[in-house]
Amino acid sequence: MHDEEILAEHFVFGVDIENYSGRSTRHQGLLQERLRSIIEAAADEAGLDPASWKVQGEGDGQYVALPAGADLTRVVGTFVRAIDDRLRLHNEDHSASLELRVRIAMHCDVFVPAAFGTAGPAFVEVARLLAAGPARQALKRDRDAALVLLVSREVFRKVVRSDLAALRERDFTEIQVSHPEKGYDRTAHMHLPHSRRAGDAPPPEAPPRPPPPQTPPPQTPAPQVPAPQAPAPQAPAPQAPAPQGPPPGISFSGDGNRGIVLGNTAGRDMNIKIEEAPKADPRAEGMRAFRHHDYDEAAEQLRRAAAQATTPQDAAGLRFRLALALLRGQRPRLHRRPTIQRAERELGKVLALDPEHAGALLLWAIVKQDYYEMNGFDYTGPPPERMVGALVQAPLDRGRSELAAEIVEHVPAWDNPIWSTVRMRIRPAEDG
Repeated sequence: MHDEEILAEHFVFGVDIENYSGRSTRHQGLLQERLRSIIEAAADEAGLDPASWKVQGEGDGQYVALPAGADLTRVVGTFVRAIDDRLRLHNEDHSASLELRVRIAMHCDVFVPAAFGTAGPAFVEVARLLAAGPARQALKRDRDAALVLLVSREVFRKVVRSDLAALRERDFTEIQVSHPEKGYDRTAHMHLPHSRRAGDAPPPEAPPRPPPPQTPPPQTPAPQVPAPQAPAPQAPAPQAPAPQGPPPGISFSGDGNRGIVLGNTAGRDMNIKIEEAPKADPRAEGMRAFRHHDYDEAAEQLRRAAAQATTPQDAAGLRFRLALALLRGQRPRLHRRPTIQRAERELGKVLALDPEHAGALLLWAIVKQDYYEMNGFDYTGPPPERMVGALVQAPLDRGRSELAAEIVEHVPAWDNPIWSTVRMRIRPAEDG
């Protein structure tokens, strides 16, 4: 057997264009060319080398085998997110006829070269995942989604569960992929970027309720004429008892709000306390929602808490997290300018309260670099590198490290230089 015919395991993926067959021939050609350039640019951003890939072209996409030694954490994470970023920018600039939305499937398995490309289960599995009904339904359901990613059980176990990739286990939903006509039924995992619960499918619709049973209308009996009777004697109407005060020796007192006191000459007073229901704490509710990535609720509660803060330090911390919540778990360059401006206003308030607030300086520098510089927009103020200065030149102390960790968790921007530097400067958590 020749070297090129050796049976070996490969990491493979496939990309399909949604609604490809519904486009004109000219538009199909334009979409193929645009998708190829997006994949190449995303690969470059993720540190991958497309020249080393084994590619099989299909009309509506392509199948790719990566070389041995490729960094799979970059493929399942940075590469996918970079594709999604570029697809979104493309769709913002084009009409529906040139809209580009894709399904991506990834798998680890074996193949050997063959007359028509390859032989083996690797690309067969990818083809089955690309044709999965739940993936097609997810794109139909969420018109704002630019891609849906499916990974096989093997990729989920080997790569996603390593916690080394940008996409984590919580970003996927387990689905069942079934093709009865091909004897195929397997579990896979689906990721839909930027959905409220990434990859979540909506709950199944409740079955329609059966119509209420039809009750025949009641039959009205023929009227009965009562026999005349002598009128019964009328009893006198009962009189309502006159209001009476407390029994002798008992007295009531109270202000109707805080409590009531019952006094009694035979013993001690007995106090009944009527308490108001505890009021919600916007700070606690806001931080709880923030930790659970419920950004809409977090923004609402944190804004209230910041307005009620009693110290500048407390207000600065709350407004810093409010700025993070306004970015809704997405990198800055995916947002529209009004959202960026709202986040910047909060960061400005933080620095007015605490000019040395490390979290605000780091986040604002990332916003400037990611939204303004990477999109080619003009901005005012110092450049982002000068804003962070010595902050990123050495490992951060514990307090600053905790703020940086919140930025890394809630504003993923893996290819942003400042974000990447901040991530490396975070101190590891100490046991205990």
